[in-house]
Amino acid sequence: MEEDDGSSDAAPSPGDDGDVDNGESSEDEVSLMPQEYKDKFGDLVWAKMGRYPPWPALIWDPRYAPAGSRKQAYLSLRKKFFTVWFYGNNQYGFISPK
Repeated sequence: MEEDDGSSDAAPSPGDDGDVDNGESSEDEVSLMPQEYKDKFGDLVWAKMGRYPPWPALIWDPRYAPAGSRKQAYLSLRKKFFTVWFYGNNQYGFISPK
């Protein structure tokens, strides 16, 4: 899996605790995704971000991302990117399947 082309080479940054409107349309976006995409939620993967080595991560359902990361998680869905949670540092990133 590779990083989002729009991201920097910095380590994935954690979401803040800001309040982001989850909205009905965001829920609909997930429900409209192909089942084979949704079946990946919960899978353990080696995710690579920028120049950092691959790191173990969990593919996360964007509906359950922290409030500060949720908006980006839903935007990533439109590009068919996965939201991942990195083990060991409790940070989130957005990667494309490859």
